[in-house]
Amino acid sequence: MRRNRSNSGYTLVFEAIIFATLIIISFLIFYRVAPPTTTVSSENTISDLKTLGDDILRYLYDKPVEGAPSQGYPDNTLAYHFINNNSEALRENISLLLPATVEYNVYFGNGTQTFFWFSSHGNDYIEPIGATARAHVVIPADYQLIIDKWGNDGAISNYTGSIYEIIMELWYI
Repeated sequence: MRRNRSNSGYTLVFEAIIFATLIIISFLIFYRVAPPTTTVSSENTISDLKTLGDDILRYLYDKPVEGAPSQGYPDNTLAYHFINNNSEALRENISLLLPATVEYNVYFGNGTQTFFWFSSHGNDYIEPIGATARAHVVIPADYQLIIDKWGNDGAISNYTGSIYEIIMELWYI
C-alpha cells in the first residue's frame, strides 16, 4: 500500500500522543485499583517506648510539686517523691502518663550500684516480658534529707553523694 509522504509526520506524532495517553491512563487505573500498601506502625517499637519513658521522667522532673515543698526540698515532683521515698505518689503520676499496655520497674542508682525501687504493680519486682527499654534521668538530692526519710537503708546510707539516677525499665504486655 502506498503512503502519502506529506501526512506521515502527522501520523507518527498522533500515534505517539495516543500511546502516551494510554500509558498515563493505564498507570492511573493501576494505581486506583491496586490494594493499598501496608505500613508498619512504629507504635510498639522499643525506641518509641524509650522515648516515652524519657519524656515521662523529664516531665516529672520539670513538674512543680503540688503545694509548696518543705524548706530545702527541690520543687520538682520526681526528686521530691524520691527524697520522701513516696513510690505510691510517683506510681500514680506515671500510671496517668503511660498506656495500659505498658508495665515498668523503677530503679535508682547512686553512682556505684542500682537498686529496685517499685514497679507498676506496687513494691513487688515484675519480671520483664520480651524486649525492654530503659529511660534515665539524673536528679540532685540532698543526702541528709534522704537519710531522714529513708533511714539506714544500705542502698542510701552507703552513698553520701547528692546525685542519683532514676531508671525506668519499660516493656509492652
